[in-house]
Amino acid sequence: GVISLACIANEFVSFRDQAEEIRTGFLQKSRAEIVDQVNQAFSYIEFQRRIEDQRLRHNLRVRVDEAHRIVTALYHRYQGQKNRAEIERIIHDVLFADRWNEGRSYFFVMDLAGIMRVHANDPSLEGTNVAELTDPDGTPLISNMVNIARGSGEGFTSYLWKKDPEIGSYSPKLSYIKLFAPLGWIIGTGEYLDDIRRDTQELVKQRLADIRFDRGEGYLFLFSQEGQGLVNNAASEMADKNFLTAPGAEGREIFAEMISAGQSPEGGFIEYDWKNPKTGKKAPKISYVRGVSDWGWLVGTGFYLDDLESIIQNKRALLIKDISVGVFTVLLLLGGVLWLALILFNRMMAKTQRGRV
Repeated sequence: GVISLACIANEFVSFRDQAEEIRTGFLQKSRAEIVDQVNQAFSYIEFQRRIEDQRLRHNLRVRVDEAHRIVTALYHRYQGQKNRAEIERIIHDVLFADRWNEGRSYFFVMDLAGIMRVHANDPSLEGTNVAELTDPDGTPLISNMVNIARGSGEGFTSYLWKKDPEIGSYSPKLSYIKLFAPLGWIIGTGEYLDDIRRDTQELVKQRLADIRFDRGEGYLFLFSQEGQGLVNNAASEMADKNFLTAPGAEGREIFAEMISAGQSPEGGFIEYDWKNPKTGKKAPKISYVRGVSDWGWLVGTGFYLDDLESIIQNKRALLIKDISVGVFTVLLLLGGVLWLALILFNRMMAKTQRGRV
């Protein structure tokens, strides 16, 4: 019994050492996991950035090829039935009406003489000679398109153009053009590079919002360096909150630490208290944050230390249960030994009494 009780005491001492090992192992494993999750997100961002231009060029070519097929079909359908002006009007109306990407994208058409035939975004240009048109950098954009059409018949061209005809600001644009030889028309479409960057960012945000790990409890968060929440799968209200302008200094202090950690190329860890979505209560948290500098983004994820304490408490409860069983077993054995000893004692006393008689 004494030995068993000593063993039980040793179990408690051993558990204290095990608890420390659990803490150390949990922290190492959890830190490594959140670094890996953020780095995977970062790799996805880099991948989307690498293929951004490739995707843009593919989409522009597909749109122009589609328009070219439509124009070809219309031309051959009405050739011999209608005169040239009527065919041109039909083609104009079809291309003019075609808009996509929530209305921002459109077709433009000019002829080899530089006369604008179709321009869905600025109809005032139609019928005007734009052959000598240059952008603010002096790029002869129409002349370049005509030269491409006369040369290879199709190709890409870059220049600055107004997004809004009423506003004088220009943005970098990439266009793809293709010659429709029967009419001598150059069919084209383009995209503003800042719009394409936003498209890529939206694609990335949707992907990051869908990521869950650690049995569905882990999630990524995303902020702009101006403090605006962009993605938070655990608390949707955080995705609309600005931590630099919201009331209370706590969020600003935490966000300042995030910015500091994100400035390192390898990212960094920060420790703070935050509400655990699982419990609804504040708990110590360790997060890893990495910055996407030219996008002005901070990508991160973290883990709560009360999860660690839950693990240790569960193991302590199991230990106590095992010890309780052990104590009961020891007491049962001791009781059995005492009972046997009592029986033997009574028999010995009975023999002694008979011997005296």
